[in-house]
Amino acid sequence: MAAGYFLRVGDKTTCGGKILTGDNTFLFHGVAAARQGDSVSCGKHSGTYSILGGISNVWGNGRMMAGTLDSFSSCPCKARLINSITDCYSKEDEPAQARSFVETEQKQLITTPKPPSTVNNVFSNTPNVPVITSNTPINEALIKDPINIYVMIARDGLGHAGLVIDDGENALLYDPGGGYTGCYLRGCEDGAPTHRGSSDQFPYPMWEWDDYLAYHLYDGPKVSVIQFTVPREQANRLRDIIDDMGGGSPLYCAERVSVALKSSGGIFERLPEANGIKTPWTLKSELMDLYFPGNAWWKLNGAY
Repeated sequence: MAAGYFLRVGDKTTCGGKILTGDNTFLFHGVAAARQGDSVSCGKHSGTYSILGGISNVWGNGRMMAGTLDSFSSCPCKARLINSITDCYSKEDEPAQARSFVETEQKQLITTPKPPSTVNNVFSNTPNVPVITSNTPINEALIKDPINIYVMIARDGLGHAGLVIDDGENALLYDPGGGYTGCYLRGCEDGAPTHRGSSDQFPYPMWEWDDYLAYHLYDGPKVSVIQFTVPREQANRLRDIIDDMGGGSPLYCAERVSVALKSSGGIFERLPEANGIKTPWTLKSELMDLYFPGNAWWKLNGAY
């Protein structure tokens, strides 16, 4: 058995950086626990990076907890993380050949993901809506020129599904058949009562994550976001697809999002065909099955 150690905000990296963000609802000795996807700095390069990898059987709010055996920084150094506490976990020893392969991937093959933006960043959303990410982040790290895709699912009342392409100031919201105006809580600088157009698309700054999530939380707490990472070529194809599809009618939001994703290919080719009305909770189940086949995702903390 190999022993690993849990990580928390403030823990150092082997290149001189440190973990910047964590889960404030899960504390180690009064300090937020670090998870896959949390932010980390680099001691040799400017910018903010992410923690890649996590403990597969320990989750916090929809993300794997970070550990010294399973996690490393996405910075150019591919730095390991240094624990400051002795709270530990154990796992079966990996064969030497497997360890060698993982180390080779980390050192030679991994494309540095785009650092998360500090502007319009869903991972730091004020309403604290959970963001569900892949349980095999190394697959996403190997994608050349990666772009993040997000699907927002609201399941109270009639529910709703929305699609976001890219991060920060480049983020485009596709909100087919929705009622969101872009000006729910925030004061829109141009004074417009709505930024909704006929195509149901909102380029930033005509929308913001905090505003969009707050709008859907008004109907109830069952709101979550699922993240996928795809090559830029596929993300661009998805933009073209929603341009061609245009807006949607009420009750057809999930169907429109599902059709757009499946048409873009890649991981979404495995989505079932959308024939008529599809409920947001059905779409969520189908998307989660891409990450956790067999509905094991129902057991995850924060997955709802």
